[in-house]
Amino acid sequence: MDHLILRIRLIRARERRHQIRINLARIKKRTLRDTSDPFGVTEADFRQHYRLPKILARRLIDELEPYMRQPQRASAIPVHLKVLCTLHFFANGNFQKPNGRNYDLAMSQPSVSRAIDEVVNVMNRLEILQAHIKFPREEAARREVIHKNWLASRLRGVVGYVDGTHVAIKRPTEREDVFVNRKGYHSMNVQITCDSDLVILNVVAQFPGCSHDSYIWAGCSIRRRMEAIYNNGQGQLCWLLGDSGYPEEPWLHTPLVDALPNTKERVYTDLHCSARNAVERCIGVLKGRFMCLSKIRALEYHHVKVSKIVNACCVLHNICVEARLPDPDPVEDDLEDAGNEALSDDEHDEDVVREVDGGRRRVRRQLLVEGQRIRQRYLIDCQVVPEQP
Repeated sequence: MDHLILRIRLIRARERRHQIRINLARIKKRTLRDTSDPFGVTEADFRQHYRLPKILARRLIDELEPYMRQPQRASAIPVHLKVLCTLHFFANGNFQKPNGRNYDLAMSQPSVSRAIDEVVNVMNRLEILQAHIKFPREEAARREVIHKNWLASRLRGVVGYVDGTHVAIKRPTEREDVFVNRKGYHSMNVQITCDSDLVILNVVAQFPGCSHDSYIWAGCSIRRRMEAIYNNGQGQLCWLLGDSGYPEEPWLHTPLVDALPNTKERVYTDLHCSARNAVERCIGVLKGRFMCLSKIRALEYHHVKVSKIVNACCVLHNICVEARLPDPDPVEDDLEDAGNEALSDDEHDEDVVREVDGGRRRVRRQLLVEGQRIRQRYLIDCQVVPEQP
C-alpha cells in the first residue's frame, strides 16, 4: 500500500512539474510578446515578412479587429499578432511551427493554428469580401472599368478577363479522385476574374481540381450576373474575355484559334490574347506575393479551408494592387497550370450542357450563335487588317 501511495505522489509531482514548465513557457512567450514589437523592424524587413507595408497592416488590423475575439486573459494573444501571424503564413507558405517561432510572434503551434483559423474566417465574412472584391454593379461603374480596359486593349465592351488556376492541396481522405487535376496532382481549380489593372473582380474557389473551367463558369454567380446585365442592358456593350476553354456566349467572348493570317479575325484574336494576358499576370502576381498558394507549397488543410485561404489572399491582393505596391516576381511553374485545354463547339454543346443545363442543347446553341454574332459585329468587324508589306 505504501508503495502505491508513493507512486501516486511521484506521478502527481511529475504532473505539477510539467504544468509549471508549461506556465513558465507561457509567461516567457507572453513576456516576449509584450516586450517585442513586430512593427519595430525596418519597412523592408516588415514587407518581406508580411507582404504589406506597416500602414496597410495597421489598417487591416483595425478593419478585422471588430470581428475578432477580444482577449479575456492577461496571457491571451492580442489581435494584431494573430493577424500578423496569418500574414506571415500567407506570405511564406511555411508550416505553422516555424511560423510560430518567428522572433516577432512568440506563439506555439496550436496558437498559430487557432490564429490562422480565426483570421481566415473573419476575412471570409461577407462584409470583408464585398468591401475588397467588387464586381461593378452600377452601369456607370462598369463604363469606367470598360473604358480603362479599352485603353489597355483597344477592344470594345470588355469589363474583365476570366481564367482558372490550380492551387495545390494535400491528398484528401475522401473523394480523393475528384481533386486530381489534369497535371496529375491534387488541387482546387480557382476561377479568377480581373480587370486590366489586375484588380480581382470575382473569385470562385470551391471546385475540385478535376473540374473543367467551362463547368465552373456554367454554375458561377458572375455568369448569372453577366447574363442579367445582357438581358437588362438594352444594347449595353458589356462582356468578359476568356480563353478557348470557355464557351462562346453573348457575355463571354473567346479567341478564334483557327483564324487565318492577315484577316480581321487574326487581328481580333491577337488583341484578345494580348488583353487576356492581364488575368494570367494577375494569377502570377497573386501566387508570387502569397507563396502559400504556389504549387511547391501544397496546403495541408481540408479543401473547405483552402477555399477560404484563397479568398483571403485575393482580398489582400486587391489591397496591395489598390495601394500600387510593386509586383513580386511571378511564379512561373504555376502559370502553366492556368486554364484548361480548348473545347470545340460540339463539346460545349454536348458535355457542358448535359452536365449543367440538363441537356438543353437548343438554349446552348442559341447562346453560341448570339455570342458569335456579337463577337463578329462589335469585336471583329471593327478591326483593321494590317497592310501587306
